[in-house]
Amino acid sequence: MFFNDKQLTIIGGGESVKEGIEKDLWNKLQNKLTFGLNYSYNEILNKDAAVIVEGQFDFYSAYISGIKNCVALCGSKMTFEQVALLKRFTNNFYILLDNDEAGVEGIEKLKKQSKKYGINITSLSLPAGKDIDDFAKLSNWNLSLKDLLV
Repeated sequence: MFFNDKQLTIIGGGESVKEGIEKDLWNKLQNKLTFGLNYSYNEILNKDAAVIVEGQFDFYSAYISGIKNCVALCGSKMTFEQVALLKRFTNNFYILLDNDEAGVEGIEKLKKQSKKYGINITSLSLPAGKDIDDFAKLSNWNLSLKDLLV
């Protein structure tokens, strides 16, 4: 489910979006929303930073591991609309996308546009083929990453 920052449901996500008007709405909205903002917006404000990950499982893993200022793109490229939405809360973005071709390309594109968007980008990289969900399963992972991101 995707919610706005006022805790109102906008649309279901993933497998629940299969056909009809909900699918059409999903196709229009998926590049304008961030997953988890309804949980994270207060922490983003408090820490003056947003940690941005790719997918919903990445969000849950980060959030459960203590990174409460996290949102997910549900893709590897951040759109102008997503930047504008998050800029309501902070100009400081920590980007932690998968270390695959799409993730690296998404980070590079955002870095190039950061001046135009008026945002500060810090990118963090993971070993090839790994995502944040993999690291959340390691016993010592959350402390070192939390220390890096706070």
